[in-house]
Amino acid sequence: MARRSLRLTPFTRFLLIMIIVAPLAFMGAAYYNGEDGWAKLKQLVGIDLAENPSVKDDDTTEIPKEPTKTESGTAEEEISNLKKLVGEQELKIKGLMEENEELRNRIEELEKQLTTEAQ
Repeated sequence: MARRSLRLTPFTRFLLIMIIVAPLAFMGAAYYNGEDGWAKLKQLVGIDLAENPSVKDDDTTEIPKEPTKTESGTAEEEISNLKKLVGEQELKIKGLMEENEELRNRIEELEKQLTTEAQ
């Protein structure tokens, strides 16, 4: 009997290797990063959605309708504290801007003195 040999083109070899090696490399990299490679691969392919149709979008969160209690008190107190902090910050910014302007003027005066002394 004549035995027929199987011939593969280089492109076919490349495809077979990519079908086998690429998913293994992906799962290995995911395992190395501490993730579940198999679940991540299922999610990428879309198999995970077919198995679990009740998947919810985790990006959306519910906004509370009533003011929440914070560590410092009620929401109104927190707002008043933040307004006070904003006022303090604005005063600090104004003071720094004035100081900056004074320093600029002083630098200009010193540069004028240098140019007059250099001549």
